[in-house]
Amino acid sequence: MLELARADAEQLFKSVQSTAQLADRIGSRVRCLDQQQSNVTETLDLINLILDRTHCVRGVQQAMAAQDYDTAAQHIATFLHLEQRLSPTVQGMDAGQVEEQRQLLLSAKAQLESVVAQRLDEAIAAHDHAGVLRFVKLYKPLAAPDKGVRRYIDYMRLVLGGKARELYQSLDTVLDSKPPPAAANKPGTAAATTFIDVLSALLREVAMAVEQDEQAITSTFGAAAFLDVVVGVQAECDSQGLRMLQRFVEARRVAQHVNEAQSRKRAASPAPTAATPQATTKHIEVLIQELVLLVQRSEEYSAFMAARMKDAVTAEVEQQNAAAAAAATPRGVARAGSLQRHRSSGLGYAETPRAAAGRDTSAGKMGRRTRGGHYVVLIRWLAVPNALYRG
Repeated sequence: MLELARADAEQLFKSVQSTAQLADRIGSRVRCLDQQQSNVTETLDLINLILDRTHCVRGVQQAMAAQDYDTAAQHIATFLHLEQRLSPTVQGMDAGQVEEQRQLLLSAKAQLESVVAQRLDEAIAAHDHAGVLRFVKLYKPLAAPDKGVRRYIDYMRLVLGGKARELYQSLDTVLDSKPPPAAANKPGTAAATTFIDVLSALLREVAMAVEQDEQAITSTFGAAAFLDVVVGVQAECDSQGLRMLQRFVEARRVAQHVNEAQSRKRAASPAPTAATPQATTKHIEVLIQELVLLVQRSEEYSAFMAARMKDAVTAEVEQQNAAAAAAATPRGVARAGSLQRHRSSGLGYAETPRAAAGRDTSAGKMGRRTRGGHYVVLIRWLAVPNALYRG
């Protein structure tokens, strides 16, 4: 009985051993086929990569010959993306063709960059806004987005500076006309409303400049680039606005009125007395009304720009959160820190709860007044002490 069981066990062992050996041979062949399939796939990918690179080279040459710079830029962007997919092993297999294609594209890229810079200069000189925006956007596929944003900011500052100078010249024209003193002190006269109109026009121009290309800049360069545009445009606004406000201080003799108010305070007579000329009292009232209107316009503008920057920061943070969910990178963390600095620094204006509650999201509504105003903000901007209001 035991002998029979032993014979059956040995037969079963030989059968299982034979099956295992057959499985090993089949598995080895499958692994070999799988490796060969991987090699074929890599070869096909290499062939497609070379064909795509060749197509890019021909496409750039044809587009440059036809002066189709947009298409040429897209071919260059595609080639640069394909360049990143080349592994050192692949480059070693066909180093000659790879290097030849690379040199051709780099030469075409340098040529296109020169043409774009020249055409952009021509568009800026001609004040061709559509042309400027077109050639600025080409810096993105040319792997130079920062340069494109800088050129756009310089152009916008140039345009706004020219409009601001025109406004300032119109202001000088009105002030040099020298209306009668009695008429000059009336709020309804041109001299009394010129500063309000000119500063409002400047702020409106800046707001419209920011709004008109917001979508194009954001979609091409990203929300962070739009923040750079806002900061750059705001710098020009600060420069031109300060010049107008300095003219306001001189024309309205603010320093003289401040000194008179301080003198009355030192003399223990804070309120105007009967000896104070009535014309001077009315002039101070008109001056305060102008300051109130200036503050209101500035607060509307500040709320508008703060809302635009907040939307841009929110959009960029959402994009980075989505990217961080896929793969967290140190670069993404650094970018988020840069955005936080944008958010904290802003434009130099502090948005109040009242301004945030009543802000408009359209530059066309800049003329509508907000409720109240923080007079101290503009007073400090003008370096006007509170003694003027107490006097």
